[in-house]
Amino acid sequence: METYKIQQKIHTLLHICAGTGDDIHKFELSGIKFEQVEFSIIEGWQSNYWIATGEIQDISGLNATNVFREKIESIVCGLCLVGQAFTEYKMYSTLTTKKGSEYGLFFYFNELSEGNNLMFTPENLEALQKILEDKNDYTIFLKYWKDITNTPDMMAKLILYCASVDALTKVIAKENWEKEKHDLRIDVLGKTLKEKLFGTKEDFSSAVRHKLVHGEYFNFDNPLELKELHESIIRYFNNEVLKEQVISTNVVSPQRNPYKNYETSGRVIKLKKPAKCDLLTLEKDYSESNDDRTELKHCEILSTAKQDTVLAKF
Repeated sequence: METYKIQQKIHTLLHICAGTGDDIHKFELSGIKFEQVEFSIIEGWQSNYWIATGEIQDISGLNATNVFREKIESIVCGLCLVGQAFTEYKMYSTLTTKKGSEYGLFFYFNELSEGNNLMFTPENLEALQKILEDKNDYTIFLKYWKDITNTPDMMAKLILYCASVDALTKVIAKENWEKEKHDLRIDVLGKTLKEKLFGTKEDFSSAVRHKLVHGEYFNFDNPLELKELHESIIRYFNNEVLKEQVISTNVVSPQRNPYKNYETSGRVIKLKKPAKCDLLTLEKDYSESNDDRTELKHCEILSTAKQDTVLAKF
């Protein structure tokens, strides 16, 4: 077993004041040290980030990183409850180093300020007019669709997608919805996707929607594609409401959002001064390199071939 030091950046609207004396901006929990970034006794809390630091003993650096992030996950979920403020770590940078080694694993995430725009075309305008002038009132469905589009979080999207399917089919079926809902859901989603989400008349308790609303957290490693779900609903809306193919199902990354858009990179690095290098120093070095990652001050990014060789032993 090897000893690995892991640092994880956390974005939060909580300011640490749980420590004592000059270390009011620090605390330790479950063997992990948490420290407020950019804090001083005189100026106070100057950022919305923490650094979590811990040691993990494991057979490899990747295993150690995953174990550490699982521990962080439990703590962050608890922080959201007791702290009552935004707290997230999954899309923020991580550094893993091994005792006695000059190499490290650096997972870099840089949040971009805006998403990539799409064009609102004459065809889009025509479709919007048709929807608003239709004899059926799609207001509830459209409200759900706005919420789906505007949230960047996958779990929330999935629950809202389920609600939007029922809101749409209720407009179609009206007072017959309870009798026809299973068939209508198949019309929208197709049989396979409908059964994954809603189950069957005989067995709905093992379906995704039932599990979600009854407290079972959904694992996105399961074979369910949000893209497929999105396209199925758009296709149905084109066919049954607009009666023509006006809304495209070929948009790359539909539901564009200005939030949680990231530049990501996972690299095996060689540290120039291992004892003096930390996550924030590397992140600053990386972000200021203007995409020329061959001239980093504090580390060297290994070639693909060498990364594989080092990683196998790290």
